[in-house]
Amino acid sequence: MVSRSQKSDFFERRHLYWLLAILSVVTLSVSSITFFMLYNAAFEESRQHLESQNRALGSLIVSVAKFDSQYSTSDHPKGSISATLSQVEAALGMLAKDQTPEQYYLAKLEGGKIHYFLLKTASVETEAVGSLMAEKADQAMQLALQKQEGSIISMDTEGHKVLAAYRWLDVLGMGLVTSLHLNHIREPFVTTGVYVLVIAGLLVFSGSLLIFWITRNASAQIRENEEKYRNIFDSAVDGIVTIDKKGTIQSINPTVITMFGYQASELIGQNVNILMPSPFHEEHDGYLANYQRTRERKIIGIGREVKGLRKDGSTFPLDLAVSETKTRHGVMFTGQMRDISDRKEVDRIKAEFVSTVSHELRTPLTSILGTLGLIKGGVAGEINPEAEELVTVAHQNSQRLLQLVNDILDIEKIAAGKMELHLEMIDLRELIHQAAGENEGFASAYGVHLNLEDIPKGLLAKIDSGRITQVMFNLISNAIKFSPKDAAIVISARTKNGNIEISVKDEGPGIPKAFQAQLFEKFTQADSTATRKVGGTGLGLSIVKALVELHGGEVGFETKEGQGSTFFFLLPKA
Repeated sequence: MVSRSQKSDFFERRHLYWLLAILSVVTLSVSSITFFMLYNAAFEESRQHLESQNRALGSLIVSVAKFDSQYSTSDHPKGSISATLSQVEAALGMLAKDQTPEQYYLAKLEGGKIHYFLLKTASVETEAVGSLMAEKADQAMQLALQKQEGSIISMDTEGHKVLAAYRWLDVLGMGLVTSLHLNHIREPFVTTGVYVLVIAGLLVFSGSLLIFWITRNASAQIRENEEKYRNIFDSAVDGIVTIDKKGTIQSINPTVITMFGYQASELIGQNVNILMPSPFHEEHDGYLANYQRTRERKIIGIGREVKGLRKDGSTFPLDLAVSETKTRHGVMFTGQMRDISDRKEVDRIKAEFVSTVSHELRTPLTSILGTLGLIKGGVAGEINPEAEELVTVAHQNSQRLLQLVNDILDIEKIAAGKMELHLEMIDLRELIHQAAGENEGFASAYGVHLNLEDIPKGLLAKIDSGRITQVMFNLISNAIKFSPKDAAIVISARTKNGNIEISVKDEGPGIPKAFQAQLFEKFTQADSTATRKVGGTGLGLSIVKALVELHGGEVGFETKEGQGSTFFFLLPKA
């Protein structure tokens, strides 16, 4: 199979792997984003907690300082600070018991140097009265000594990166900083994040293995099915073409290459009308668009005989059947074509042979029939009863043979498109009465009655009166031949949906269900045995159908076994 989509299918098999890679990236990205969002939330919560703790600690220190101030004297100012800090330190020791990760310290600027008091860090803890001095305060303490309040990420006194809350204590003239190592905030999230990433990685890896295993097996099955259908496609005797909704050829099989003389590269991607002669070449795109808009079928799902156009410009007859398929890529149409050139040639030779034989037979048959008629009429003198009976049988059989020849000629004319219609405006009411009247003698011979219903006037149609009379004769004579003695045949006409419907109803045995599908085919009869009771050529209904359709009408029937049949045909009303 040669297909435009073979390369695209090659890449489409990798789409799943791209999807898997994207899903992996998305999974890791979502995990990372979630992790950082949780970390930021925890950081913000820690900041607010640290600021609150710093305010609480400052309030405690201020409260103790105010309480002790009543015992302080101007002679011993340091004693009051020392007492205050000692009490605060004792209180904090009782509350925290060294279990809290927070660090806190007070500082005061004296003599150009920073004096740290009540210092509690991870590695150093001062006495109540400051024993640690520095040339320069850390960034958080600088802001506190500038009488500001807030929080900041900065370096502490030992050079560690911390989250620090700071404020100024006006009562003591000191800055207060409460800090927390960032590692205390990060550590739980780093550990959790590692676990999450490991689990996500394992899930992605496991999912990758599972998807790979599934897709490998599915791909193998798909390849096997593709190979099977490709072999069927490539080995098909009929030419097969697939097109998209715009008429662009998507794939062809080798038979198409042989049939039309093109190479695959010359057809794939081209409009399918490249294979059609005018006027179908110009009309095809419009027909395809109209079908997709209105769903009105002319070939799709029906099939018909068309002409194909080879690369060398020659045309040839084709049987074409088109089906519609919905795929993941959209609507596709598949055309199945069979070159019927050989069959047409055989039909032509057969038609010429039958036509020649029929013409050659009709002349002597007409002469024989005329001679037998004269003998039967007594022109040659009286003949004895035995001879008269033989002449009568010969005359009847000659009539049947002449009718068969005429029917065959009619069929061949219709098949060859040589049947000419002489159309004129006719009142069908008069034509029906005339046809019934001319069949009265035939009906009487079978003991059957012809009943004409009240046929309305004004049933005008543009027809060939001779050919429609032939249709009426065929239907009425069939009804007579298949009706039992004393039966009534009802002939009626009416207007129906802008058409004129003419019907002939009999009381015969009905049409067997097994035979109904082939009723209008050539040389077919419900009873085709050598002992059948009713004679006929088997061409009558085939001719009826062809003549009515030449007038733009249609033929149908209704039947019930054992209860009779009704044959009807429709003609466009003028």
